[in-house]
Amino acid sequence: MSGDGPEKTSAVLPPLSVTALPVKAFAGIGRRLLAFLLDCLVVMPTALLVAWLMGTLPFLFDRTADAVGVFGLKPLVAKLITNGITILLYDFYFARLVSHGGRTLGMSLLSIAVVDNEGRPPRLSAARTRYLMAGLAMIPAGLGLLAMLWHPQRRGWHDRASRTWVIHEVVLSYHRQAHGLGGKRESPITASVLVFLPGMVLAAAAAVAVVLLIILQRKLTGREALQPRDPTRDT
Repeated sequence: MSGDGPEKTSAVLPPLSVTALPVKAFAGIGRRLLAFLLDCLVVMPTALLVAWLMGTLPFLFDRTADAVGVFGLKPLVAKLITNGITILLYDFYFARLVSHGGRTLGMSLLSIAVVDNEGRPPRLSAARTRYLMAGLAMIPAGLGLLAMLWHPQRRGWHDRASRTWVIHEVVLSYHRQAHGLGGKRESPITASVLVFLPGMVLAAAAAVAVVLLIILQRKLTGREALQPRDPTRDT
């Protein structure tokens, strides 16, 4: 049922004229960057977990070793596998999720969505173009992203290259309700994010461990400061 929801809705829902929407309907740069940061917290731990298993973590990768990682692979082979899996992870998250439901987890939490000019999730080719162009938009001092500040529809270079827009989810909700299709559209995010769950759990555990170590160190330092000084040490 969950797999048929978005398709049935898009089949009966009339197109939404996105280009005719007012400026306030489009998500601003602050909300979009925050969604991206949240997405990085989802994807990066899993990518680092893969690199750790393959023995290719940054600053720890030994190209001269006979074998690296848990599987004892040659360094070059381990690096190629790591890069391949990392590309697939990012493509799955930033391209396939967007093409299926119009949202990543970060976008869903901040109630924004990527749509085409008819208010529907973009095709996979468009979502993939958008993801790749977003990386290129960061290269010239972030000018491709800062373009959202002065564009009337708050679009960056990657939005225009992929012919997509980022709008507030409430706009889509009103559009569905106006045509008798109330309620939020279904999304594959819940099941898909399970792929990244192990990495997120390990990252959260590591963050908690670091915080506990800092607290413990401060308590030990405080106890040492409260202990009376031995006058014989000064003589």
